[in-house]
Amino acid sequence: MQPRYFAHYLLRAALSGGFTLYIVHLVKSGKLMYYIAPRMETIVKLSAVALALIAIYLVFAALWALQGTAPSCGCHHMPGKSPVKNTVAYSLLAAPLILGWFVPDAVMGSKVVDMKGIVLSKAPTSPAVSTPPGETVNPPSTAGDPQPVFTSDDPFAAQYSKFAERLFAQDPIVIKEDTYLEAISAIDLFMEQFQGKAIKISGFVYRQEDMSDTQFVVARLAMECCSADATPYGFLVEWPEAKTLPEDTWVKVYAAISSSMFGGMEIVTLQASRVESIEAPETPYVYPNYDVLDNLQP
Repeated sequence: MQPRYFAHYLLRAALSGGFTLYIVHLVKSGKLMYYIAPRMETIVKLSAVALALIAIYLVFAALWALQGTAPSCGCHHMPGKSPVKNTVAYSLLAAPLILGWFVPDAVMGSKVVDMKGIVLSKAPTSPAVSTPPGETVNPPSTAGDPQPVFTSDDPFAAQYSKFAERLFAQDPIVIKEDTYLEAISAIDLFMEQFQGKAIKISGFVYRQEDMSDTQFVVARLAMECCSADATPYGFLVEWPEAKTLPEDTWVKVYAAISSSMFGGMEIVTLQASRVESIEAPETPYVYPNYDVLDNLQP
């Protein structure tokens, strides 16, 4: 029985140690951000410490088992005797570790958008839109009132009103990474008030097969907790030279805010005057900013 204990404890120590080393590798290489949101990094780093301690204990447990003094927790459970069950169990634990070490770390892009669909509207009164492509694009309107009123009876939209006022005061509106989701939500919710405003926004190029040669989406992937919940957001862009942009190219778009009918609903559309290729940002994802709206509440 003791040699069997030895093998089980040694395998478990190897798995725990392997996950510890992998987390350390991600932290040191700066690639942990590819998989989790910044607010989760501390928890993951602490888990690496816990796994390291578990691995050390399991090494000692294996040595004790080899000497015939296997540790017991008093629960009277023993490692399974079925080779098939043991192989399946350890394979399931080892699979993500093997994939992590041998599959290259990469930023998610258009392939993820193809699977999940692009979210072009966050308004609660209408569902997110992914297909089909837009029809006729409305030209940007001129703002008749330089100081539009940002109010809404909808509680969800109302919480963005102060932030929308702050955005409107900019000329042009610059969509920043730390408030990306809040900014595109405010513009979407108060689309009419923002008609004709100049905007600068960065992201990667995404294009559906049935989009016209003058259309693409400037997109970003938003992460709430980890890469599994990453959701693509963006604005539809109209630009005469859109077909010259390869998919996944990072660009900065200079445009005027307009709107168009897309999938049977009106969405924000950017009438681009210029599109520049840029380097991919150091932090590829954007994250919810839970403080910005609260700080602007009256």
